[in-house]
Amino acid sequence: MDQQEMSFVMHTPEGDITMQVLFTFFSEETKANYILFTPDDLDSGKPPRLSAARYDPEDMTRIMPLQGDMDRDVVQSFINYISSTPRDEVEKTVSIL
Repeated sequence: MDQQEMSFVMHTPEGDITMQVLFTFFSEETKANYILFTPDDLDSGKPPRLSAARYDPEDMTRIMPLQGDMDRDVVQSFINYISSTPRDEVEKTVSIL
């Protein structure tokens, strides 16, 4: 699978922060699209801080907060899956950016 790097700028009260997109996925359970991203340099050797949100696949600039416990459970299940599954298996089922 070809990897492409994708990033976006998040405007915060502290200033603009560049976020690197790590994964996108769709949940059949919630019928929503999710995005995992980090402000951290993945080459630093340190574990990245992860953030998650819903997004609109028709307009990637529309990132929306998670909506309650169900969304958090879906994201946590996804993180558990990618953490415990060989990369080649993950690549068959999700978008790795």
